[in-house]
Amino acid sequence: MSNQERSQMHELRHHAPWGGVFAAAAAIGLCVPLTMLFADTCSYRTCRDPLVPLSFAVGVTLVGVACTLIVSATMIHCAGRQGRPRFKYAVIALAGVLVSVCSGGALMAVDVDSRPDLSLASRDIEAMLSHIPGTRSVSIEIGNNFSAVVVLSEDASTEQANAIIAAFHHRTTALPDLREWDTDIEIRRNDQKSGFKVGNGGFATAADHIAQWHSLSSAFPDDEIEWTYRWSARSNSDTLSSGHLGVGDILLRLPHANDFHAVSETYRRLMNQFADLSSAKWQIETTAPERGYLQMNHRYPTEVELSVWDRLNIDQNPPHSVRMASQSVLPSSPTTWRPSVIERFDSQDLNAAKLLAEKHLPIVAELGASALDYLATPNTLDSLGSYDRDRGLRVTIGGCQSTDYPPTPTEQLFVDLFGQC
Repeated sequence: MSNQERSQMHELRHHAPWGGVFAAAAAIGLCVPLTMLFADTCSYRTCRDPLVPLSFAVGVTLVGVACTLIVSATMIHCAGRQGRPRFKYAVIALAGVLVSVCSGGALMAVDVDSRPDLSLASRDIEAMLSHIPGTRSVSIEIGNNFSAVVVLSEDASTEQANAIIAAFHHRTTALPDLREWDTDIEIRRNDQKSGFKVGNGGFATAADHIAQWHSLSSAFPDDEIEWTYRWSARSNSDTLSSGHLGVGDILLRLPHANDFHAVSETYRRLMNQFADLSSAKWQIETTAPERGYLQMNHRYPTEVELSVWDRLNIDQNPPHSVRMASQSVLPSSPTTWRPSVIERFDSQDLNAAKLLAEKHLPIVAELGASALDYLATPNTLDSLGSYDRDRGLRVTIGGCQSTDYPPTPTEQLFVDLFGQC
């Protein structure tokens, strides 16, 4: 083999590593700026000016990439002529390109909010609310919504609470800077345990329920009440909403309850004292067992439902909590979901789920729903849509099994007994 041939083979052996690294750097430097040009730069009320920040970010990236590649290519060429290794210069090129694209990405991540600055409006509204009789303290939070929290004084009346809500609505409507915002206000009792939150859609009729909220708070002074009335918030393309049906959503938390009996007793008390609140979406929960609740959608529970709730909780072998949700009776409510019963236990053994199902599915079937989802699952997995099939069981009672996959052999035994399709 001649010296020239040996030199060419040596060149090929040493060309491949640095050449591949340099080619990768060039490919990254070309592809990333093109990707940035097609990036979605707008979200709900937050939009990047496509002629300034985006072009600037892409420009910074392209200049950094171009300078890096030119300088490193020159260094590689010089090294080759001098017979020195060129691989390290190719690595420098790759590192420089990565730094350039990361810098451009950081610029892309800086949001440019198209909405006006609301610091002045926030101070104005906070000062205005602070001077209304019945107000103890006011705080403003600016997030997806322009939100106010007003803590009432101990002797605040229903009329004063209504005046606070009306003043907030009037001022936020009058300010041009707030016309593009969703707004909400939360009125809280002095003890911080009870709150009434109302959003844009409920200001006109909130006064109809403030007196009810006062009465409910007085009847349950040691419990936590969260009443949400016609509230919405938008983030990017998603819209969150609650309290748009009936008199709203009412969460009643019983932190001092000794056991699950307090939930059924509270519902019976509500039925006797607050019949006018039956159209709320109710959720009453207790910490014994931990995080159990009985949710009634726009109605109060029947005696059969209360009996099922009590019996599911009283049998604590194995120990578990119960989350029970009814179907709504309002024609305007969504019908895409089913009533459900979820039993959550501490064990990671499938036998615990099987034991609960064997004892409790006949009880749950007494609810008589046309299609009711039952789930027995470890505490770490409580979603009807996704759960560990090796440790939990899901069965649809009185309807077709609602899953995206065939039932497991253990589930199939219960589906044959309680399903109907």
